[in-house]
Amino acid sequence: MRFFFGFLSGVLGALAGWFPLALLVINLTPDRDLGTVVMAFFVIGPVGGVIGFGIGLWLFKTLGLVRDPAGTHISRPYAIATLSVAGAMALGTWYEYFGAP
Repeated sequence: MRFFFGFLSGVLGALAGWFPLALLVINLTPDRDLGTVVMAFFVIGPVGGVIGFGIGLWLFKTLGLVRDPAGTHISRPYAIATLSVAGAMALGTWYEYFGAP
């Protein structure tokens, strides 16, 4: 379960790093031709994704794991927050592509 929450935290961090960096580069360029948009999304965006993935893993290691005399376990508030964000993103994607049930 630790691996799942660690990976999920990293993926959410990567999404939180990729899109804002790509959108920032797109908005800072004076001309928004297709080449600039593609470069920002496929070249500069992954840099933010890698940095965000690392930050997500670091946050999981510092905030998500709780050590006590019985052993190490996952923090419940951190798990609830991570699953809530991932669930909201999945639900929004579902409604966007498939419509309301």
